[in-house]
Amino acid sequence: MKRRKLGPAYERAPAEVAGDWVHRNLLVLASIVVFSVIFLILFNVFVDQGLNFIASGGDEATASRFDSNHPTAVAAKIIGVILISVLLIKSRAK
Repeated sequence: MKRRKLGPAYERAPAEVAGDWVHRNLLVLASIVVFSVIFLILFNVFVDQGLNFIASGGDEATASRFDSNHPTAVAAKIIGVILISVLLIKSRAK
């Protein structure tokens, strides 16, 4: 049986591999950033203004009950950004 020759060894540095991946997926990464920022802005407006308005029944004299920096709100923001990222990456893969 004849031995197959592969040719000269070729290795790429990890930075080169990462650079190629970023170059191929730059549009996806940019769209993830844009959609995440839009989501975070809308989420903050909803929690800081909309949710407090609904909870107070329209009476602006009552104190704010909800804050966008509450740990639950921060967890919802993180989960939302992760879901947006996964959805955009999965839609790119098809």
